[in-house]
Amino acid sequence: MTMTMALSTSMNMWLTIMMMPTMMLMLMLNNPTSMSFKTSMMWMDNTSMLLTMLTMLITSLSILSMNNMENKMKSKKMKLMFMTMSTMVMIMFTSKSMMPFYISFEASLIPMFMIITMWGKQPEKIQSSIYMMMYTILSSLMMLTCLAKMNFMGQKTLMIMSEQKEMTNTMTMMLMLPFLVKLPIFTLHTWLPKAHVESPVGGSMYLAGILLKLGVYGMMRTIMFYSKNTSNLMTTFTMWGCILSTIMTLSQSDMKTLIAYSSVVHMSILVPSLYSSSKSSIMSSTMIMLGHGMCSSALFFLSDTLYKKSNSRNMYMNKNQMHKTPSNSMWWMIMTAANLGMPFSLNLLGELFLFSSMMMMTKYMMFSIMIYSLMTSTYSIYMYAYTQYGSNKKSMSKQKTNTMQNLMLLIHFMPLYMTFTIMMKMI
Repeated sequence: MTMTMALSTSMNMWLTIMMMPTMMLMLMLNNPTSMSFKTSMMWMDNTSMLLTMLTMLITSLSILSMNNMENKMKSKKMKLMFMTMSTMVMIMFTSKSMMPFYISFEASLIPMFMIITMWGKQPEKIQSSIYMMMYTILSSLMMLTCLAKMNFMGQKTLMIMSEQKEMTNTMTMMLMLPFLVKLPIFTLHTWLPKAHVESPVGGSMYLAGILLKLGVYGMMRTIMFYSKNTSNLMTTFTMWGCILSTIMTLSQSDMKTLIAYSSVVHMSILVPSLYSSSKSSIMSSTMIMLGHGMCSSALFFLSDTLYKKSNSRNMYMNKNQMHKTPSNSMWWMIMTAANLGMPFSLNLLGELFLFSSMMMMTKYMMFSIMIYSLMTSTYSIYMYAYTQYGSNKKSMSKQKTNTMQNLMLLIHFMPLYMTFTIMMKMI
């Protein structure tokens, strides 16, 4: 009885903490003119403030998703890891100088490494966590060399971009590479599905909801340094990679791997848009980061609820969920619709601005956009249809989702759909 009351008190506390950034996020979107802050060490604009609020919200949701741990000591360590990781991420989002930006960019991976190795349940968790660290650290060494040269040339601040001369092609690729790995784009993505599969549900929610956004945010802050000669190459490469990623997504049967590959697709499409350096590209990237952060986090949480019931992540082993858990099926439909950019979701508004900024670069982008839209819709419907319909040999009676699950999914739902009307006022 005492343990039940303590668990209930803990959950109520985290629900209260979650509602604070949710309300703040929606209030800031409703009053965007006041979203600016600057000191000698910190610099915040609309994008960094919104991502900071998203970090607070996803951190609370990730902790609550793993709040059923029996060992209190492990639970405290897990919360400490998430808090440390969120602190590093928020320092990066608010950094004005280059070195704090770089240090926090790299330090945020250490807690995620610990979360995968300590709370992952698969035997390959050590291999996947080392794989993730090697990919990101090796690419970041090139970025460190580039930042050291920029610091020697007198460019110590990320925000004063107009005074910096355009970089050479080599320096551009060195600065861009760690951001492309963290996104990640196709060919640099192989660490992500492994990390998601081996990570516990809270780690997957945080990895997809927050850590993937570090690459996009880094490119947004440094895009003015890049050589314009790399624009056509990177635009073509990322668009082809995006289309190939959608084909690979359709070939997946593991739910977590499929959602991980869909994250590769949604993040890769932002690179060509950012190269246009227009206001609409920055606004669309911010919308998609917020929308994808909430949507992917909810999908990983939903996939974990199926895994706990069937002990399998395979979609063929989790069919006919509409009959078994009707309320859970409703949340699958809502989040899948947001994933493919249905009306009244933040992803739809972001993609409309994204496509317009890409069309400003060249009209031939229209064909790539058409294929992208078709394929993303296809794999989203494929995932929903396979899990919710069909016949399953396992006899399982109807089950109800508990109140805590519905509340967590509702908190994902509110910023994802209710901010659509608020964003329309900003246009």
